[in-house]
Amino acid sequence: MCAPARYQKPTTQVIVGQLRAIDGESFVLGGGFRVFLSPGVSIPDFPLGTSLTVVAVSHHDVLYAENISLTPADTLG
Repeated sequence: MCAPARYQKPTTQVIVGQLRAIDGESFVLGGGFRVFLSPGVSIPDFPLGTSLTVVAVSHHDVLYAENISLTPADTLG
């Protein structure tokens, strides 16, 4: 008999990083963070290299973007 799957409560994270790559359903930030798009969320038309702030939900070790915005210049140091 298989053990029941352990429930993992989704956690919210804020990630700041440079946009490195975009594909149809996900994007990659610096450091290799791949983030998938939650339903109804789209990637704004930012060029690669743009610093983004992403609010994401982590569920089963996969990140899902809930909000994507340009990182304000004064927070970049």
